[in-house]
Amino acid sequence: MGILSDEILSRLKTELVGMTSPVEIVFFDDPDGNCRHCRETSELLDEVAARAAGKIRVDKISLPNDPESAQKYSIIGTPAIVILDEARRDRGIRFYGIPGGHEFTSFVGAVNLVSTGVSGLSADTAKSLASLTKSVDVKVFVTLACPYCPAAVQLAHKFAYESSGRVTASMIEAAGFMKLVSEHHVGRVPKIAIADKDYIEGAPSEAALLERIMAAAK
Repeated sequence: MGILSDEILSRLKTELVGMTSPVEIVFFDDPDGNCRHCRETSELLDEVAARAAGKIRVDKISLPNDPESAQKYSIIGTPAIVILDEARRDRGIRFYGIPGGHEFTSFVGAVNLVSTGVSGLSADTAKSLASLTKSVDVKVFVTLACPYCPAAVQLAHKFAYESSGRVTASMIEAAGFMKLVSEHHVGRVPKIAIADKDYIEGAPSEAALLERIMAAAK
């Protein structure tokens, strides 16, 4: 039996039919370490790719065996997912932990975002993000049972995409990254850490997140 139910697999094919360009998913695991859900995440990616009509390629990397690739993408733990566009450009979209539960919606949304290039952000927001000259790291702490978390994750990923990777936006599944949870004093989710110094609790509006990211970039 696979990771995804028959119902989700049936719906998934429809949800991916709008992909216009191929994407590459770079998956980092640590088979020899204490990696929560690495095996399940690997299987989930295989099941998704199998229903994408050849438009999703999954590149699996063992973190201990390829530290250079991990450094290239600034990987902070496993399991980790990076989504590249057709030209293998890093658009700053990350998942740490299995993108299951409510976050499966965020994962499918990120794949479609990178494939189609359509973020749905306003022209003014996109223009501001394209003007960034300084990198800004955004971490979105979630739990897989949180129904409000995907809105925050998907908005952050859209910001990363429109910034051409100057913003790095990471979904972080709290239960698998307890050290980060402690460092950032995560109580309720979603909680967004901007440049590891500014915090937003809850899912912000597009305007509110833009204001905080632009401030962090100054």
